[in-house]
Amino acid sequence: MDLPGSVGIRVDPLGADLILFSIGNVVTWTYTGYNMLIPYAALQALPADIGEAARVDGAVESPPHHTPPSYSPGRRD
Repeated sequence: MDLPGSVGIRVDPLGADLILFSIGNVVTWTYTGYNMLIPYAALQALPADIGEAARVDGAVESPPHHTPPSYSPGRRD
């Protein structure tokens, strides 16, 4: 489906006016997963004692204990 073409707009992602934007999108998409992996691994490497000490000191409030609707089991009526 060519929505811009159906209303008379010609979009060329490899044209001179959009090529830099297209390359930027490809580079961003390529490295996003890698850049998310580094902080995730750093958080996983934290020992549990740090979180427990923060809770004991009152620095961290525990979240409300409820299940979000997307994770709750299906209704059984």
